[in-house]
Amino acid sequence: MDKKPKKTPVPAPKTTPQKVTFSVSQKMVHMSPRKLRLVAKEIKKLSLSEALVKLKLTNTKRTRIFVDLLKQIISDAENNFKLDPASLSIKEILVNDGQKLKRMDKSHSARFQSGLRITRKSKIKITAEGKQHGTKS
Repeated sequence: MDKKPKKTPVPAPKTTPQKVTFSVSQKMVHMSPRKLRLVAKEIKKLSLSEALVKLKLTNTKRTRIFVDLLKQIISDAENNFKLDPASLSIKEILVNDGQKLKRMDKSHSARFQSGLRITRKSKIKITAEGKQHGTKS
């Protein structure tokens, strides 16, 4: 009589959601970096949903720029990386100088008193982090 060894059930491997980091950037933003850094400092360590609520309370051009970028992060996370939108958080926000536009100022009409008007532009890069959805069976 053959005795078959008993098979012990093997537990299923635990699937832990992986953290994924990705970034969204926008160049040639027609606003000075100093103004944008004030908004970036306010929303730096918040979750995306909290940041959107905070930004929608103030309706200015600088907050609208960040609202558009945060909406882009949420849609990229869902469509491209299959991330859970509730788990998204902002990891890093960089606001740097962009291209500057220099031109003559007409208010200085004397021959040797011509001034320059400098229009500053910015580059914004937001890095976000989130967890993937659970695997479907």
